[in-house]
Amino acid sequence: MELEDVDRKRRLITVRLKGARDQHRVPVTDDFWPIYEEYLRTERLAPPDVHAVWIASRKGQGKPLRYATFESALRYIGRKARISAHPHLFRHTLAQGNPATALHLEPYVDSKQAAVFLALDWKKVQKLSREGKLPAHPVLSGPRCRRTTWRYKLSELDHWARTQRNSTTAGSATSPKEK
Repeated sequence: MELEDVDRKRRLITVRLKGARDQHRVPVTDDFWPIYEEYLRTERLAPPDVHAVWIASRKGQGKPLRYATFESALRYIGRKARISAHPHLFRHTLAQGNPATALHLEPYVDSKQAAVFLALDWKKVQKLSREGKLPAHPVLSGPRCRRTTWRYKLSELDHWARTQRNSTTAGSATSPKEK
């Protein structure tokens, strides 16, 4: 990634794919920019002719960071934070068509929180989940893992609700004006 790939004015980062076949423009949230500026000011110690964003600070100091080194550092930081972090994770998020989530991991919510979000009864939410009519993630719990607990992502529920406008199952989740 080159310095020119980071566009603060348009709040975008250009990510180039292998072999420069294609590129993606990834939107970046406001909280990224102060951290990036701090990195440029205090850690990116490179000669003016080096245009790479990520620069080695120990071995090979001042030279562009190789992909393998970047990957290794990301995995190390992930282990320290007790999360699974690797470059491939960001690639898949981008491929799913929602690059904004690459910088934010969405938490799961339970049936009651999903019900409030959808303006439905929580038992109706669980029933729709069991029937496979609602985007839900089963989690086994209870004695001997025979009971299923459902977890939801609000972004998936929002997408589902938007695509169910004329559906009878979503009818109770719409406002009276839309009925």
